[in-house]
Amino acid sequence: MSEPGPTFMISSALIAMALWSSLAVSSEPLSDPTRPPAAIDVSATLTEEVRDIALDLRAIFFADGRRVAIINDHRVREQDMIGSARVLEIGPAHVRLRRQGRDFDLKLIRRDIKREPGSNRERIDVLPAATASGASERRNAPPPPPAPGGRPE
Repeated sequence: MSEPGPTFMISSALIAMALWSSLAVSSEPLSDPTRPPAAIDVSATLTEEVRDIALDLRAIFFADGRRVAIINDHRVREQDMIGSARVLEIGPAHVRLRRQGRDFDLKLIRRDIKREPGSNRERIDVLPAATASGASERRNAPPPPPAPGGRPE
């Protein structure tokens, strides 16, 4: 057998270098070319004071010694910290906090749904016994609502 020629050795060396360089390139994370340069994670640069400005009370669970509030999507109990504010008291409809020596309350917003008077009661339609013709009719029942097209059926 004869020794490999110089062309084979050069092409083998080039292939080896190409494989080696592809390993080095793939170790770096790819950047998103469509992401604008100003879209850097701003939340990492916000100071704690700026994040503490808005406290959003979403819910209060207050029963049998259980006092838990949901503020800024975090579950807190009395004496917990939310940002730089300490939870002092959780009541049935409010949470009292202290920040920088000042006490303040967060209150739940009532979200009443406007209803017609008496609409919270169940309506019972009276169906009498069959009439002489064998058909039954509904008494004291309101007319059916209009069809989706706005025309009665």
